[in-house]
Amino acid sequence: MRLEKKRRCGWQEAGGQAGAVVWARGGAASAECPKTAITPDSEAWLEMFAAWRGTGLMDAESLTARDLEALATLKREWEKTIHDER
Repeated sequence: MRLEKKRRCGWQEAGGQAGAVVWARGGAASAECPKTAITPDSEAWLEMFAAWRGTGLMDAESLTARDLEALATLKREWEKTIHDER
């Protein structure tokens, strides 16, 4: 079986074993390849978070509430990941 079918990538027809977990990490699990669930907005927030972490520069007044919420969520998850690795 080809890997993309086994992982049930979202860009192809449904198939495979329904309900079987194909990805799990840190208490999160998915029955579909998580890479295909990343939206352009999600990718932009990840890049924004990486830039903010790298430079520390961010003009919060120029961001939307959704942007701020996404950055806060990413920061919380990042800190949880760092804490769990210790």
